[in-house]
Amino acid sequence: MNRTLLISIALISGLSASAQKLNCKERKALKQVRADITYLASDELMGRATGTEGEHMSAYYIADAFKRNKLEPKGNDGYFHKFTITTLRIADGKSQFTLNGENFRLFKDYYPLSYSSNGGEFDGVVVNAGFGVASDKRNDYEGKDVEGKAVLINIGSPDGIHPHSAYLAWHGLSVRVDEAVKRGAKAVFFYRANEKVEKPKGELSLTMEPSNVPVIFIDRVLEDVDYFKTIDLSLKVLVDQDTAYNVVGFKDNGAEHTVIIGAHHDHLGMGQHGNSLAKNTNEIHNGADDNASGTSGLIVLSKWLKKSKKWIRLLEFRSMESPLLMKWLRLSMSKLRFIETSMENRAQVHYRTNTDRLAAERKWSLSMTYYPVV
Repeated sequence: MNRTLLISIALISGLSASAQKLNCKERKALKQVRADITYLASDELMGRATGTEGEHMSAYYIADAFKRNKLEPKGNDGYFHKFTITTLRIADGKSQFTLNGENFRLFKDYYPLSYSSNGGEFDGVVVNAGFGVASDKRNDYEGKDVEGKAVLINIGSPDGIHPHSAYLAWHGLSVRVDEAVKRGAKAVFFYRANEKVEKPKGELSLTMEPSNVPVIFIDRVLEDVDYFKTIDLSLKVLVDQDTAYNVVGFKDNGAEHTVIIGAHHDHLGMGQHGNSLAKNTNEIHNGADDNASGTSGLIVLSKWLKKSKKWIRLLEFRSMESPLLMKWLRLSMSKLRFIETSMENRAQVHYRTNTDRLAAERKWSLSMTYYPVV
């Protein structure tokens, strides 16, 4: 890493003493870093929450820098790799549910679960599927035809919910839903047989990939469910989605191997999606340290790459601050594959790095994590 980049990091770290020893070219680089951080952390960008206008402004700012520094665009739309995130998911009050002809009230008597489809209709027969287990030890579906029907599943476990349960692998709801769907079920309803069993959360996940059938929790303790024969459900879920931007630039300098360098350019916005440590979340979270600093460091690096003859061949900026994107973090290899497939030879990618929070208290350290690509 050359002296100019290290000097730029020194500015981020607040090492004013070092700045006094800089030459003209280095002072110019420091001035640019300060301008980058000042803009990215300004109120104008409203905290750069993922998928918001502020985050888009940040992405365009980075793309302009990449263009000035003559990096080749490698997104699915110029420098931008756009992807969709869900920002709202809640059951609509227009949903209706009747069991054996009795009307159930949304949020009072029932609610959809995170693994549920975002809507759906079912009017037909319901089958009691016990605990929904289908293993070598137990098969609750034995002798039962659930094709085209709804299934009713006890949310508990045959030997109780505890770490030593013989059915621990079946404690999760999604595995039981998947089993029911595999057998042809068109809707899944969970219930509790006693109050000792914990109720599932009613807040719909924004990151979980939903099933293709309605998944409902009946918020009543039901000791006898064999008399339930018919279900009529009309589920409606309100969903709002936004577009978030990765910014991808490429420098082909003929190096033997490729290193991917990443830094997230988004932050917490107004704290509207959680993760905020502020007492008053209804305020702009500017994110100068996290991660305007790391972003500015990589912008400087992108300029240095213009003159580099070896070592690094790619820069990647990604949105990753929001808890809405935990799914994307878990699937980081998918993002890596997206970048790799835009190259002639994926096998040349050896490392990817993450640059984050070049804060004053870290002095000269460059916070970079290296992940070998296998």
